[in-house]
Amino acid sequence: MTSNRLAQSIRFFFLAQRYYWKDFLVYRAQAVVWALYSLINFLFSYVAITVIYNVSSGISGWSYFQMLFLVSTASLVFGTINYVLSPDWINQLMRRGGMDTRLIRPYGRATIYLSAEGSLSSIVSAFGAFVVLIYSAFRLGLGPAPFIGYLLLLAIGTVTLTLMLLMLIVAAYVVVRGSSAVSRMLSFMSQASSYPLPVYGIVGQLIFTLVIPIGVASYYPSELVLTSVGALTLAVVLLVSVAISTVSYLGFNRLMRHYTSGGG
Repeated sequence: MTSNRLAQSIRFFFLAQRYYWKDFLVYRAQAVVWALYSLINFLFSYVAITVIYNVSSGISGWSYFQMLFLVSTASLVFGTINYVLSPDWINQLMRRGGMDTRLIRPYGRATIYLSAEGSLSSIVSAFGAFVVLIYSAFRLGLGPAPFIGYLLLLAIGTVTLTLMLLMLIVAAYVVVRGSSAVSRMLSFMSQASSYPLPVYGIVGQLIFTLVIPIGVASYYPSELVLTSVGALTLAVVLLVSVAISTVSYLGFNRLMRHYTSGGG
């Protein structure tokens, strides 16, 4: 039963993406402009890292290609999240009652929201980040086995952060009928995740692990292959991921009870 439900959800997601890509590409000039804008934003992070390492010793304990790997990981995570989640768009749909026609059985509400429509142009950033990620992994000499472990931990962390943001988007709708705070938070997290957590001190590291899990999504997966992560740290990261994902999913469904149909 669970496997059938999962298969239905995946099929629904890809059908929705097929529709939105066709709609997006109808206006080809606009699609090209947004793609170029995403590409420029994507390249800016790498230019900044390159300049820093050319004029200074960079961040202590991190080589140029290690930082390139970390920045690529952060760009991949947030490119993916921006693809499936648009705080402003979801908030507008809820305020106008636009979710009424989308909340259809047998699909789960989280699946429907993640399929609603995100920033399609952000896929350019995610794809570019993956290319740079592979290049930096090659320059670092990373083997396939640790890289597979990295991808698994990366997927878990991305799901965790996505579910938390989904809950916060609905919470913002319930409390203030707006999404600007969540959009600003998403932008802040995207920038903060491009640096190793130790630069924020022990307090910042705890906050970015236990409260705002950008470390779970990008830093710890990168650290798994770039330095070394002890079994205890890995166990804590996995437990935190499960805990935050569970609380976020349950919180999202509870907050959805406050959704008012028909533009309320």
